[in-house]
Amino acid sequence: MAQMTAQALTWSPWGSIQALDPVGDGGIVHVRTAVHSGYFVPAELNGQIHEAWRIRTGWYGQGARDNQWAIVVITFPSLFTRQVLAHAHAVQRNASAESYALATSAQTTPAPPPPEPAAPALKAKPRRRHPQFHPQGPVATSVWADWHESVPEGFVGVCAAPDNDPSALAWFLVPAAEYNGRTGFRFVVDPERHPVWTDHPTK
Repeated sequence: MAQMTAQALTWSPWGSIQALDPVGDGGIVHVRTAVHSGYFVPAELNGQIHEAWRIRTGWYGQGARDNQWAIVVITFPSLFTRQVLAHAHAVQRNASAESYALATSAQTTPAPPPPEPAAPALKAKPRRRHPQFHPQGPVATSVWADWHESVPEGFVGVCAAPDNDPSALAWFLVPAAEYNGRTGFRFVVDPERHPVWTDHPTK
C-alpha cells in the first residue's frame, strides 16, 4: 500500500473510497468513505514527513478522535490556508508536545504567526455567500450513508464539530444531494436547516 499512487486509489483503510479530492499537484489526496475521511500521501512525499510522525502506509486519518490530518497540513503548509495551518499546529501541540517539538524543530517552515490586522479597504459590494453554507457552523468529520439503519433514505448522517473546537461533536441528517453537491472536501452543517440525528451510532 505504501507504494500505491494517488491515481490508483480505490480503497482506503476505512473502506471503499466514495470521493477523492487532489490537494496540490504532488499526489496528496483527501479521501472520504461512508464512515471516515483522511489524507493519502504517496511514498515519495511521505518520506518528507518527520519520522516521529510518519505513518508507513501514507494514510493519515481525519475524524473526531483522529488528528493525523494535522501532520499532513504541518508538513506541507503551502497546500493549506493560514487558518487551517494554525489549527493543525495547535492540534498537534496539544496531542503530544514532545513529538511536536521534535518534528517541527527540523522544519524549514516555522509555525505561522498570528494573522496581521487587515488594512482598510475601499468600499465594495459585500460578497454573497452560498445560502446553504454557514462558515462558522460545524464541519462534517464522519459520514454515514442511508445503508445505516437509522439514516433515512435520501439522507446522509454526519458527525460534525466546529473548526475551533473539534471535541464539540454534534450529529445531523443532511440531504444526500446537498452533501454530494458540495465543492471541495469540507461540508459545513447549518443547524437551522439540518435536523439533529438523534439515534446516531456511538463512536
